[in-house]
Amino acid sequence: MTPEVKAAKVKELREAFLADELPKYMTYFSNELKATGAFIAGPTMTIADCQLFAQLTYFERGVADHVPKTCLEPYPEVTAYLARVKAIPAIKAFYKL
Repeated sequence: MTPEVKAAKVKELREAFLADELPKYMTYFSNELKATGAFIAGPTMTIADCQLFAQLTYFERGVADHVPKTCLEPYPEVTAYLARVKAIPAIKAFYKL
């Protein structure tokens, strides 16, 4: 596979992810966050939040080609969740926020 073909495939797959998959996952996470009122599995942070936070901040940083760093903005529950996690002193220190 040539670099051009590979780049085109990456673009195609990431654009499809943004259009089809990201909305499904963000809707699911938004609903869970509404239900718990704080974190993904309940009122306190768990290992699930550590994993989810890392993945969501990857999207938020805009480092993936063809994934704009604004892709999470349509999901206010998710962006509020990220702000909550970032406010935790240990997270702030670890990620140097």
